[in-house]
Amino acid sequence: MDTLQIELKGISKHFGNIHAVDDITLKIEKGSILSIVGPSGCGKTTLLRLIAGFESPDRGELQIGGSPIWSKDYSMPVQERNIGMIFQDGALFPHLNVKQNIGFAVSENVDSLLNLVGLVGKETSMPHELSGGEQQRVALARSLAANPSTLLLDEPFSNLDIQIRREIRTEVRSILKSYNVTAIFVTHDQQEASEMGDQIAIMKDGAIEQIGNPEEVYVNPQTEFTAKFFSQANLVDGTLQKKTLKTFISETDLSIDKNMNGNMKLVIHPNQLIIESVSDSKKMNGTVRNQIFQGNEYFYTIELENKEIVNVLQSNKQPIEPNTPVKITYTPGKSVICFQEGAQKQFKVNQ
Repeated sequence: MDTLQIELKGISKHFGNIHAVDDITLKIEKGSILSIVGPSGCGKTTLLRLIAGFESPDRGELQIGGSPIWSKDYSMPVQERNIGMIFQDGALFPHLNVKQNIGFAVSENVDSLLNLVGLVGKETSMPHELSGGEQQRVALARSLAANPSTLLLDEPFSNLDIQIRREIRTEVRSILKSYNVTAIFVTHDQQEASEMGDQIAIMKDGAIEQIGNPEEVYVNPQTEFTAKFFSQANLVDGTLQKKTLKTFISETDLSIDKNMNGNMKLVIHPNQLIIESVSDSKKMNGTVRNQIFQGNEYFYTIELENKEIVNVLQSNKQPIEPNTPVKITYTPGKSVICFQEGAQKQFKVNQ
């Protein structure tokens, strides 16, 4: 049985000299949620608009449920694509109450949807009387009322405060799974992308840098951009000589079959570094430049003695203040990831 719901083949869209979407190919399984994450202007929203039919590609092919919805010879009308879309502001009808908004296109099943999104008792409330989270619940229920095969969500929680965002994205993911709706969720927030998506696609300059499950993308970034943007890792200059990878703060013996030489950029996650304040200048190799309290942890920006900047995430009962000299050490795992002239390399570490 075919489980493929959405397929894009070489989809591109240019606006003048701007390559908004550049030769994107991807497949999304039925009932799965794909998070697309990337910086502003990378093409996330344009890609959704191409799938929805609000824009037409310059080239490529689009299929939903095995049926073509766009090719160079055919474009399925928007209203026939059976696609729902939720925007940042919910786009509710201001003159209709909650129940009327949900049942605008389809009158059946409205009561069960009200219960599903937790809005029983709010049936006669007008949109302006609702909180931001409640408005997005109405928008979700209205989209589900039409029984779409695919739901597109364009940064639907960006206007909500942090606590409500955390609550509603958990609820929305649960609802989408209960309905077995295939969804594409666009965000610029890495944490949100990880919590919502079964798979994550990292976008940059109109192209997909990497796609995979959240843990895979975090642990095994395939490009320098993914390492820095999604994994928020440090890329530290290093040199590999005679099976030893040397950086300013570490020497790591690698288990490799043959000697490899050359300059590398070592991927180091902020929680793989440990800092301690020192009074002996001979032991220091960095200075704290910034410190941010994050609940049970502190996020430090460290300037190394060779002028490289690295970030450290560390639990401290006693925080280390800015301008404090520190000794910074690196604790590798069982393997390390490096980039050599942009190409990813993975090496096992001699334990």
